[in-house]
Amino acid sequence: MNRKKTLCAGVVVALTFFAFEAGVAQEIPLSRGLEPVKVEPAPGFVGIKDGHLVRDGQRLRIWGINNVNEYRRNKEDQDRILDRIAAMGFNGIRIHLPDWRLMPDGGNGYDLYSYVKGDNSPLDLFDYYVAGAAKRGLILYFTLDRRHAIISPEAYNILPAGADEAAWKAALAKLQEAPAPTTNFEQVWPTDARLTAITHAYAKNLLNHVNQYTGNRVADEPAIGLWELANESCYIDRILDGSSEALKGYWGEQTQRLWNEFLKKHYGTTAALQKRWGSLLEGESLEGGTIQLQPLPAPKTDKPYSEDAKFPSRRIHDLLTFFVNRYIDQNNELVATMRACASKPNEGIAVTPIGFDTHFEPSLLNIYCAGAGDVAIAGTYKWYRTFDTSDPTYPFTSSLAGGGWYGMDLAPIKGKPTVTYEINVHRPAPYRAAFPMVVSAYTQSQDWDAVFWYYWMDGGPLTPSPLNYQEVRDQGYLRYDSLSDQWAGVNVSCDEILLGSLHLAGLMFRQGSLRPAPHPAQIALSPDDLIWSYNSMGAWMKVISSAENRTGARLRFLPDGTAPRGIPAEAPDSPAMTQYGPDVRIDNAKRQMISDSANVKMFAGWPNRPVVGFSDGIRLTGLEPGKFIAFALASEDGRPIAQSKKLVVTLLGTSQNTGYVYDPKASKSTGFIGMIEGIVNKGENPVVIDWPAATVELGAGRSGSCTWYNAFPEAFEKQAFSGSIVFDGKRPAAWAHVMIDPKE
Repeated sequence: MNRKKTLCAGVVVALTFFAFEAGVAQEIPLSRGLEPVKVEPAPGFVGIKDGHLVRDGQRLRIWGINNVNEYRRNKEDQDRILDRIAAMGFNGIRIHLPDWRLMPDGGNGYDLYSYVKGDNSPLDLFDYYVAGAAKRGLILYFTLDRRHAIISPEAYNILPAGADEAAWKAALAKLQEAPAPTTNFEQVWPTDARLTAITHAYAKNLLNHVNQYTGNRVADEPAIGLWELANESCYIDRILDGSSEALKGYWGEQTQRLWNEFLKKHYGTTAALQKRWGSLLEGESLEGGTIQLQPLPAPKTDKPYSEDAKFPSRRIHDLLTFFVNRYIDQNNELVATMRACASKPNEGIAVTPIGFDTHFEPSLLNIYCAGAGDVAIAGTYKWYRTFDTSDPTYPFTSSLAGGGWYGMDLAPIKGKPTVTYEINVHRPAPYRAAFPMVVSAYTQSQDWDAVFWYYWMDGGPLTPSPLNYQEVRDQGYLRYDSLSDQWAGVNVSCDEILLGSLHLAGLMFRQGSLRPAPHPAQIALSPDDLIWSYNSMGAWMKVISSAENRTGARLRFLPDGTAPRGIPAEAPDSPAMTQYGPDVRIDNAKRQMISDSANVKMFAGWPNRPVVGFSDGIRLTGLEPGKFIAFALASEDGRPIAQSKKLVVTLLGTSQNTGYVYDPKASKSTGFIGMIEGIVNKGENPVVIDWPAATVELGAGRSGSCTWYNAFPEAFEKQAFSGSIVFDGKRPAAWAHVMIDPKE
């Protein structure tokens, strides 16, 4: 078996699709991608060690937020936004979809704007934002995605001209028709030499660009801690369902040519190929380059794709091997181009973790491809509308009712850092205050490295950033999802309830306050296990999700020659009790989450009694039974609560716009669309917030001062306390910082 050579800082490892025909193993290796860079990063730079993100020799956990429009706003607004993001406790920003801010539309697709420092051009504003984030200690997650900037057909000239010039230019113009380029470019570039060259040239130009506000090349910027090559390209899934532009028209012709070259390299002649496969379609030959991209789209059956009776299983294995290898090998080469821009072997892009793609769909083969980079990157959005009238919280439910995390369940790969690039809960979600706490508990139990929330969005894309809390309240009505803008319901910056929970949940995540599952299940998959029809994924997802909710889990890809497990015949039921590591338990029936660990006291849900007690004598009293709350108390100095002198506490309820009306009878559809249809009045300012009333009893002898913060955040009140902290139900308190008297 031929093995790939070392690529830049990583090593390409080959696996083999193992076909079980006459006991003969398939000899075409399946590319595995890059092993994480093993070079110890220089001080101040982010790298990988022992399967996790590190900086300055310490484990690094990032609690971040997505920015999309913020870096094109005026500099005064940028400073306000960055100040507020840092003050909220976020320590990272994902710079999402920047290509149309970095280069002009109608250019060659790889040359960046030029600017004079201070001219407020798009790249000037972008560089100012990057410098501002770095100055505030925020870690940047850069995206190389090509999703917006339109490329001129003259980009054809990046390579020597050929007979296909007119066809290529026409195909590019069609590729970029509305709503393209979106994912179309990301589908096609691995199978077209010119688009591949454009991608490499863009990467080099971006990495060699000097930020005039920091003086650093992008390649050398210490603030950049993560890279991704593509956003949600879903390359292999779009191939399998037949929707990929790489299968259509001019691009499809190029893909078929590469497919035939791939087969000719491995089999040589039509006769050898037919002997190996057993049969060919009429008119197919290697010499004529006519072996079709079949069977695509993948058949919709409940059997593994490799057992489709209409085609030899070896043909299916070879077809998927071709696409997987093309995708992974092309990404390997792009990473090598990026690493070659490094100034030093242990700084910047030489060691910065690079992910291939962001994964959100329940597909084992997709996470295999997307996770072939240095890090596994996955995400999801949740909506909690229920159509079950027997549900005790109908017409809504919550993150406390159990269930899995869709594509995120597949993300943890043994030996690799894990990142969620986008996550949030869509409004309307009355009980969303629990959601960040649940996400923090889940990701800590799975030992994840970074969580990036989607997305900040102060006001509108170009409306002034607020100066103070009152301006947040004045312009900050809650936006709900709609058929015209499904992303309205995940704006973060004006949602006081969500921000309060994000702050404390982020503190817990950054500090690793909750212990990971000590013995996560190892979900071992052979190469053959990866080839499933879409209808078969449900059983696998149930197995993995159930394991994560009990013991934690990791995917582990097995080497050549290992027998497949096969589709699980009977997946276990979801547990009635979700256990996120040793410190967090969720009773799915009662809709209650509790943590009673040394570093965290947490209760979210509907209390049964006026008192929630914890093992060390701390109590939450004065509660209204049956009324939803999200409470958390955590150490801020990393010491156990009983010994800590700095604590943070939050107690949150629900909120909605004045005049907001939801009518479940207005829902004519199921699923997400049905949730949106129930919104009959989105309401207006002011936002009506239920600030719960309760007393946090820390115990006799624990006294000090309590400083209350709103969601701007601003400190608006400070008071002394002795033994107990009182939430009076009137203060707009997103959280409170608690200083214990040092004499205590």
